Amino acid sequence: MKEASWVDCIQNYSSRQISSDNEKAKSLRETAEGRLSIITKELNEKNADYISEDYY
Repeated sequence: MKEASWVDCIQNYSSRQISSDNEKAKSLRETAEGRLSIITKELNEKNADYISEDYY
């Protein structure tokens, strides 16, 4: 069956309904900001871990 709406997708198990994970989103944003700060060549306590990860 071709789904015509999100309700059809859920009813036919073509997709799953999920809820947002605010803590995960916050963590991903902090990680991205830390990695971006490397580009500016700024070394500090927040981005030191990301720089050492790049060597492995």
